[in-house]
Amino acid sequence: MKKTFALLVLVSVIAATAFAQKQARTDADWTAMVEAERAFAAASKEKGMREAFLAYLAEGSILFRPTPVDGRKVWLDRKDASGILTWQPSLAEVSRSGDFGYTTGPWEFRQKSLEEKPVGYGYFVSVWKKQPDASWKVVIDIGTSNPEPTAPTDAPRPPDSKHSAARKSRSKINLEAERAALLRADRKFAARSTAGGTLEAFRAHVAEDVRLYRQNAFPFAGREAALSALEARPGLFNWQPAGADLARSADLGYTYGSYEFRSSANASDTSADSSVERGGYLRIWRRHGDEWKIVCDVTNPLPPPRPAATASTTTGGDN
Repeated sequence: MKKTFALLVLVSVIAATAFAQKQARTDADWTAMVEAERAFAAASKEKGMREAFLAYLAEGSILFRPTPVDGRKVWLDRKDASGILTWQPSLAEVSRSGDFGYTTGPWEFRQKSLEEKPVGYGYFVSVWKKQPDASWKVVIDIGTSNPEPTAPTDAPRPPDSKHSAARKSRSKINLEAERAALLRADRKFAARSTAGGTLEAFRAHVAEDVRLYRQNAFPFAGREAALSALEARPGLFNWQPAGADLARSADLGYTYGSYEFRSSANASDTSADSSVERGGYLRIWRRHGDEWKIVCDVTNPLPPPRPAATASTTTGGDN
């Protein structure tokens, strides 16, 4: 009996030690990713946006302008990037494998000097992957605008531990199969949105700690706030998923693509192109048991079409 008890104690100690070591590695990876985000922001402030983005965007990275485009090509083609863009992370999450994660937080834009008042405010969402040389690079990045904030930003933090604990360790992961499964989850969500309504699709697929990002609004944090925001703007989304990627541990991933949104007020107006909002989206997913749940959903709309020119404007009018 004593030997059996001693063996159980030894097994428990080994398991606890292994868990502590794994947690320490995850904490170190989380810190490294957050520090990479801070270094990226510092480079933008000190060296300019173009040099910073080219230094921290991974090969094959995606930006939204506002539909998905090749990120590095955008900045390689952009020779003049005037203005000062500053930002800081306020929330970050890293995968169990420590090779994949995301950061989000507020940004500000100034035209000439850090001493002047910002002319633009918003929130960014960036997905990071650890590279073969152990550096962290951005693989997909998107943002929204909002009014001037009235409160300071908190220091960056990880999600609540009870949400991270839902991600179970798994063995024998086939990354290609898992990537395809994640993309299927996004397509299932899109189909449910079209068939049963956007609100019901979100209700079935969002995590408790979901964050919803929409243009000209502060992020809606938490399931209740996100669903209330969606309910306040009734309409139909038509999502077109384009791609997906995920961590080696297959517990954290993202999907992206383009979308069309028609509000309920214009649902019957199929001919008026101006009644349709179009843009790109990024969706970050976390595995909860055997199910993928949305933890971050961002839409970035195209500017509304300009009204047709009238005769007076084209001919000079009263001028």
